[in-house]
Amino acid sequence: MFYGLRELCNVKEDMEKLGLNPGIEGKRVIVQGMGNVGYHAAKYFHEAGAIVVCLIEWDGAIYNEKGLNPDEVLKHRNETGSIINFPGAKNLEKKYRRPGAGVRYPDPRCAGKRDPRW
Repeated sequence: MFYGLRELCNVKEDMEKLGLNPGIEGKRVIVQGMGNVGYHAAKYFHEAGAIVVCLIEWDGAIYNEKGLNPDEVLKHRNETGSIINFPGAKNLEKKYRRPGAGVRYPDPRCAGKRDPRW
């Protein structure tokens, strides 16, 4: 999924229509899910220079406008069982679904579904 979005973001004409600069670097990204697919999407976006501002998991979401490092969040989740209370991040209440971001990467298992917890 990352590679497809990267290519879409590199189409100058399309990005100009959206009022964005081409490329991934500097884009604010939200990733839903920290499983195998979501974690790697967040990692690749982070490595490409995107700012992963929000990560959403089954038990809540965390936000940091300066960005989150997916590797550090994964380590925290492995140690505590949750992404909640990640140092330097704000825990989001369930009513906040989408803090500002240029690209939102949803968990593909949720396509077409609305999670009632969010």
